[in-house]
Amino acid sequence: MSSSNIGEYHFSWLWEAFFSSLEGVCNVYGSTKLVNSVAAAEEILIASTVYGAPEGQRFKRVRFDREDILDLRGKSTQLQFQGFSMTHHNHILAVHSFERTGTTVCEGHVIAVAFASCSPFNPSSLSYNLHVYFSPKNGYDLEDIRYCYCSLELNFKPSIVLDSRLKYEPDSERVIIVAGHDSESLTNRIHMYVQSEDKLTYLEWPSCGFFPEFDFSESGGGLITWVDILYLSSEPWIRLSVVSSENGQLQLAKVDCRGEGFRLIWVHTMSFDGPVTQAKFFSPTGSTNNPAEPKEESSECVNLVVCSALEPCVVYQDVANQAFATPIILPGSDKYDCVLCCEFADLDHDGVNEIIIGTFNRTIIAFKFEQDHYEELWYRKYPGPVRSMQVADLSQDGVNDLIVVTNDSVHIMQHDIDYITRLCKRKLLRPRSPPGRRGDGGEHSEDNDIGRGTCIESSARLAAPDSCVPPLPSASRNHTAHEVG
Repeated sequence: MSSSNIGEYHFSWLWEAFFSSLEGVCNVYGSTKLVNSVAAAEEILIASTVYGAPEGQRFKRVRFDREDILDLRGKSTQLQFQGFSMTHHNHILAVHSFERTGTTVCEGHVIAVAFASCSPFNPSSLSYNLHVYFSPKNGYDLEDIRYCYCSLELNFKPSIVLDSRLKYEPDSERVIIVAGHDSESLTNRIHMYVQSEDKLTYLEWPSCGFFPEFDFSESGGGLITWVDILYLSSEPWIRLSVVSSENGQLQLAKVDCRGEGFRLIWVHTMSFDGPVTQAKFFSPTGSTNNPAEPKEESSECVNLVVCSALEPCVVYQDVANQAFATPIILPGSDKYDCVLCCEFADLDHDGVNEIIIGTFNRTIIAFKFEQDHYEELWYRKYPGPVRSMQVADLSQDGVNDLIVVTNDSVHIMQHDIDYITRLCKRKLLRPRSPPGRRGDGGEHSEDNDIGRGTCIESSARLAAPDSCVPPLPSASRNHTAHEVG
């Protein structure tokens, strides 16, 4: 491949601005983004486990030191959250954070931690718990949050923690959702926790009336691996949800949330040959990664990316209207071992989100949509399996950073500042080209000379222009649709 082709996407490469090691081992659910909407600041909280050690949980706060605005530096600090037994082995299973937002102000921050605990002298005493840390007052103060908490004992094995609104109104109550597997009935269940009236604790509430799509009473299956919930901005009363499991089952549902009830419009299911590790909604354009705001899509087109442990990643386009009818495979996404996580970011600043996947083979790969297929932009190696990724503006410069979390380390990846500066000047001095236009006079042809040689030192590869997208293997799919009247 010629050097000119390799240079076409050079400005979408990222360089490592900060690195920090973790004392324990982090899993795919062990990182979350902390958003301070009052100060317009973002941080990352990473939970890890030191196996075989009493009080084995470790929490690390990753941010940029803003004391000297002219010399921003990455900074990581250890945090101690109250409530963990000092005599038991604590194994962090999942961590999640969100803001309780009212009509006008932030009503406080919430951090939910699911973990397993057992006595080192009695391994059969294993128990599952959920600690919910919350702000004792309005606003954001991590020092106060980690001391104010409520503890809930769980009678199931939790796998993932997330939050959602009950209704589509902006001031609707936000609830904590915990997906888990009941070992007695061998069924998956979605558990919902709501804040008490005195705002001092959280109580479990039946979820079937609010989330009818999460009725798994007639199906067994493996442990739930991922849950994603999204409200459409074009039709804010429409909710999409997707649930994946380790036995290869994938469920996509569409719900009408108008009125007092919740009407299930349809449910589609798909079967994969191996475990589905993640399934996430994303918009081809715009930002999709700000948990401070209700998760909505700025475009009517909502895509779904499905990551599998044994098969290539698949992107289903416009799932709100077409469900699984229009799949596109990410070419070569299965050649770097099992895919563990994915994220979305506009890496080349053309208004279109790229897909980034992280694999067990210590690699992240970026893919860009070109006309009717995806092409590989570049890849980069890391010291350990890539467990999770986050997109956040840690340095508060208006440009998102990519945070990569491996088994025992965290890496902050940033764009070249010289390229960003020149791009901003160029966009201010002339009108932006129409979306999708390339070639003579376009931004892409002129930007090829900006910032060359200032990006990552890892080998970068671009998929061949004539690479075709392989057809979806029909032998490994079992698509079932249920229309609800």
